[in-house]
Amino acid sequence: MQIVTSAQVSQELSELGHVLLGLGIIFDDKPIQDSAQQVLNSRVGLWYYQIDQLLIEVGGKGLRYFPTHASGTTQCRLDMTVEGFVNRTNDDDDPLKHNGVQIFLSSSVGVKKYNAAWHFDAQGARTAGHCLHPRYHMTFGGRQLFPQLAVDNATHQMRNLLLLDSPRLAHPPLDLALAVDFVLSHFAGPKWAKARQSADYVRHLKRSQERLWKPYFSAASKICAGSPNGWGPSPWPQLV
Repeated sequence: MQIVTSAQVSQELSELGHVLLGLGIIFDDKPIQDSAQQVLNSRVGLWYYQIDQLLIEVGGKGLRYFPTHASGTTQCRLDMTVEGFVNRTNDDDDPLKHNGVQIFLSSSVGVKKYNAAWHFDAQGARTAGHCLHPRYHMTFGGRQLFPQLAVDNATHQMRNLLLLDSPRLAHPPLDLALAVDFVLSHFAGPKWAKARQSADYVRHLKRSQERLWKPYFSAASKICAGSPNGWGPSPWPQLV
């Protein structure tokens, strides 16, 4: 069954860029419009886009900082790749071939810069490892923070942080609409509340949830019921 075409994804991206710009969530939609053109050149049977350095100003009421004096303007840089299937055999099959999201947060106080990062990834087929590896998972840190640990000078604040590649927290897949909503819901509560009042924003979000999250939770439900599912790496390996 056909789920979506590259042309449809291209149009959706372009429209979403205009919506996010109009709501003041982003100040430049060029990274999104570039991706809307890129997806038209996807491989046969797939749709693919990459977004680099999409900037979102976050922070505001409800977000606590440590150190507390770093609670000024905080910028989020969103980098991501998404590759999905045009057709699926079953409605609840894994919707994506590849998915990766880098969320890099930065707040400056004078010459000092404070950073945090979250890494989202899709695990491909692999030999069972020693630690949990859900199909789609989120981890704190990732490669964005590794350089901060290696620099030993007064301008960096992460010299004594122990950074591990676990836990890998199970999370449903993310396209642009879902990734932006993740950022807003966790790091920009007032903007998130405003966005959720926009019919256009909600329309894009619901379409993405239907396309990517419905098969994810359907597969998890089948695992709980002891029924077969067509996924390779489990969406939730802790389920028995």
